[in-house]
Amino acid sequence: MRKPPADRLEGLLEAATNVFAERGYQRAQMADIAREMGVSPGALYLYVESKEALFSLVLAHASGHDDCPAPNGFPVPTPPPGAILERLASHATDAQKLPSLTAALETESAEDPVAELSSIVTEFYTMSEQHRRVLDVLERSALDWPELAAVFFRDIRGAFLDRLTRYLRRRMESGQLRQLPDASLGARFILESVSWFAWRRHHEPQDSALPPDTTRAAIVSLLVAALLP
Repeated sequence: MRKPPADRLEGLLEAATNVFAERGYQRAQMADIAREMGVSPGALYLYVESKEALFSLVLAHASGHDDCPAPNGFPVPTPPPGAILERLASHATDAQKLPSLTAALETESAEDPVAELSSIVTEFYTMSEQHRRVLDVLERSALDWPELAAVFFRDIRGAFLDRLTRYLRRRMESGQLRQLPDASLGARFILESVSWFAWRRHHEPQDSALPPDTTRAAIVSLLVAALLP
């Protein structure tokens, strides 16, 4: 089999990401991706053995993991059953830990609660913004793939919410953050606010043009101010 040109892999991944984000994994067809890329469907199989292999490659690439094969590694083989979900959970768990949040959970109180909370929200915002395309793919694919939905909403978002809730509760108990009826509501407020401005606003033409740095700084400032005593 002839070797495919390695310099077209980026175009394949971009086309596949667009289609998976629009249709989700179950509904997307290789023919849709080929049409998006402007090639024949057969050309895709020079790079990957299957839609499963391409989806796995898209997730790895969009998440920032250097899993793209060398030219002599084509076509990328189909992953074993369950491997996509296992790798997704592993990668996402590492990403969601956030150094500032991890450090904050190891202490009973903060030397500077404003700086601490600002750092946590900034890190989460930056991560969400950097990974917004893979989040598009995952959220859309979760609609038609129950097993992926469990990983995305329970193991990824749910685990992050649990950690953030524990942090907020601890700082509320020490009097360093505003007392709320339920700390989980504060965690959800942060998650949904950041998710919209760092990620989902890019689907709205009038909002996607907002200056990135200014938007991030404003949202961090507003969220921190809302949670101060």
